[in-house]
Amino acid sequence: MVEVGKRKEQGNTFFKENKFDDAIRLYSEAADCEDATKELKAVCYGNISLCYLRLNNPTKSLEYCDYALGLKPDYQKVRERKIGLLLDAKRIPEARLEMGKGEVSDDLKAKVEEAEKEENDKILEDEKAMEREADLETEAREKEKQEKKKNLNEMTTAMKELANDVLEKFGMSLDCFKVKKSKEGKYCVDFS
Repeated sequence: MVEVGKRKEQGNTFFKENKFDDAIRLYSEAADCEDATKELKAVCYGNISLCYLRLNNPTKSLEYCDYALGLKPDYQKVRERKIGLLLDAKRIPEARLEMGKGEVSDDLKAKVEEAEKEENDKILEDEKAMEREADLETEAREKEKQEKKKNLNEMTTAMKELANDVLEKFGMSLDCFKVKKSKEGKYCVDFS
């Protein structure tokens, strides 16, 4: 047990000197000692987690938070660090879930709630933007449909005028022709 304590203390010294890689090595050695208690291993893993956080490696920091909490579920400092890392990674539901597993400070609870509110606001904003986009698309399709209908009416009018110009030379107009449906369901042109 003396060896475990020595290594942990050496790790603490390296940590204070910002020699995080050396601190990680010594905390790992302390945690790997046969006579290390669960409590001491949890503390070493928590310290390793903090070293990785200082080395700007949130993935490894989270990993060691999990190791520490697996050995000591009531380790509030490590739980709060893990929640902070999850919030930084925008993993809000996981942070909320983690918050329910143990004691956390009121400040951190407020941060999680604020992050959830921001996430919900963003979701609502995105939904409204999608609705606006869908409305614009519908409006554009309706406008295109109206434009096609207008063009078709203009073409039909122009064709009628052309046909009337030709028929006028024979003393007729399109009004002389009527399309009728016969009793058999067939269409025929009736000249009057």
